[in-house]
Amino acid sequence: MTPLCRQQGLITADLVLEWPRVVGPELSDVCQVIKISFNAGRRQQGCLHLQTSSTMAAALTYSQATIIDRVNQYYGYQAIDRIRVFHKPLSTPAPIKSKDLVTVRAPLPDAWQGLLQDFTDDSLKQALENLASSLQSKSL
Repeated sequence: MTPLCRQQGLITADLVLEWPRVVGPELSDVCQVIKISFNAGRRQQGCLHLQTSSTMAAALTYSQATIIDRVNQYYGYQAIDRIRVFHKPLSTPAPIKSKDLVTVRAPLPDAWQGLLQDFTDDSLKQALENLASSLQSKSL
C-alpha cells in the first residue's frame, strides 16, 4: 500500500492506518487524511490535506497546531508545517449489523448447562456460555 500512497502524496500508508493513534480519537473521529503535498524535491515542511465535515471545519482550525505537532512527532522530523482543510463528508465503512452475524456453536455439555441455568442475568449468562464454548472448542 505504501507505493500507492506515495503516488497520492503520502509518505507512507502508516499515517492513514495509524491516524487515530497519531492524533487521538477525538480528532480522528472528525477528520481524515487525504494527502501530504511537498515542494518539488523535498520531503519536509509539507502541507497536510485533511477532509472534515463543514460543521467541524472551524473547530478543526483551532486544533491545527496540535495536529502538526503530533504528525511531526510521529515521523520524527518536521514533515509538515501547515494544514489545508477540505469540506467534504468523512468516508466511513458501513457498520456491520448484529443481525447479519451468524454464530455457530457446538452444543454445551450437560454439565455446563446445569451450571449456567441458575444465572438470572442474561448478559452474564451469555458471556459464560461464550467462555464455555471457547474452552470446549479449544479442547477438541
